Amino acid sequence: MAWLFGSKNQLNRRAGHRTVSSGDSLYMWGGQDILPGVHDSEEKRRITSNIEHFTPSTGQWITRDTTGTPPLGVRDYCCTAINDQLYYFGGWCGHASCYHNSITQLDTVSLQWRELEATDATRPVMRRGSGGIISFEHDGVYHLLMIGGYGSKPAVQLPRFKYIILPSGNWRTNEHSIYNLSSRKWDNPSIIGECIPPVSTFIIEKINNTRAVLFGGRETEDDDAKDTYTNNIYILEIAISTVVC
Repeated sequence: MAWLFGSKNQLNRRAGHRTVSSGDSLYMWGGQDILPGVHDSEEKRRITSNIEHFTPSTGQWITRDTTGTPPLGVRDYCCTAINDQLYYFGGWCGHASCYHNSITQLDTVSLQWRELEATDATRPVMRRGSGGIISFEHDGVYHLLMIGGYGSKPAVQLPRFKYIILPSGNWRTNEHSIYNLSSRKWDNPSIIGECIPPVSTFIIEKINNTRAVLFGGRETEDDDAKDTYTNNIYILEIAISTVVC
């Protein structure tokens, strides 16, 4: 294994961002260190209206302009791709404890943003970041499954999931949320087996359309509210209204 530090075509400094692949391209958005620390502004929208695009054929990152309105959750969001469409869920604004439960779509052909769900503080889907997202298909309809994360006080604490309030005043959860991209309706699946504890900043990857693997993350010990890092591995079996852990 060899590492090479690249000095050409370097990107701006950033953190809390994600990359997602679509076709033979890689896309990266958000996380810039020069973002204004406000909920929303023209300057913030201008900066976040760019997306970085990488293709193996050129070996270079290209900054591309987008149209429409990008999400406000510019850090710690989660994202996934379905064909030519990228989907972004949640994230942190970059100021105070302002987290989101929005879903925004980016068309990689037209590079146009489309908000599918605005952030709603009353929705029974916790506003959060640092969680995971995967897509799956059932009877020709695609769904998004959002798992876990860290964020704002939940409007509703769903009885099948766990929520932990942290010394910072933010919350950590193992909440599972399913979004039907056809009907544009939310659901919370039943859980069978050993569900993950409230966890954030983990890795989740699809094995196939109905299976995924989750590794690691940051958890909280109930007795002393101290964060711990884990090396646990979970396998998920996904059905339309059930997640088997």
